Amino acid sequence: FSEEAEYERYIFPEEKKPDFWDILRTRKTILVAEPGYGKTRLLQELVKNAKGKNRKAIYADLKKSVKKGIEIYLRQLVTQTTAITTEDFDLIKTSEVSVCLDALDEVKQDEYSDTIVTD
Repeated sequence: FSEEAEYERYIFPEEKKPDFWDILRTRKTILVAEPGYGKTRLLQELVKNAKGKNRKAIYADLKKSVKKGIEIYLRQLVTQTTAITTEDFDLIKTSEVSVCLDALDEVKQDEYSDTIVTD
């Protein structure tokens, strides 16, 4: 058995191989790849296709200014997207919504706590 197969069996004990939506049901999922491998595109496609699968997702590009904190930034995004409504915003704190944070590695170290950590 490969290490990957062992990991999948531990997280997803069912017989079926997990799809991307199964993986996103976990509390946190981190997508790591070299620049140019399509991480941003994948996250954008995920949000785009969420509505057709009766799921909710929001894409947040952290390269943009998020100095007021992630919650304020997400609330601003909610008003600009049709993928999620303001009434659904409180679901972001549950597993009902996939929040796709892009460019987390590009947040300046001295701004990281102010950007990501909320009360």
